Amino acid sequence: MPAKKLSSLGLLVIACAMTSACGQPEPLRIASDGCLTFKRISAEPAPAAGMDDPGNVFDTDQTFGEVLSHNASYDALCPVGRVE
Repeated sequence: MPAKKLSSLGLLVIACAMTSACGQPEPLRIASDGCLTFKRISAEPAPAAGMDDPGNVFDTDQTFGEVLSHNASYDALCPVGRVE
């Protein structure tokens, strides 16, 4: 084989080998220690806006929103093997 054809073939083989690296599957994510120690938070919003809560049974809208945000973050970071 002439040297020019051999070098062209070598470049083609290298190019094919490099393109396969682009389609690698995403590696498995390993849960952090936080996923082992944190948990979802429960909350109880008032059944109606502006409702009187003399026994302080219900969470405020702000607290309930923060709980929902925390739980969504927890679910995104620790989707597998959750212990509740």
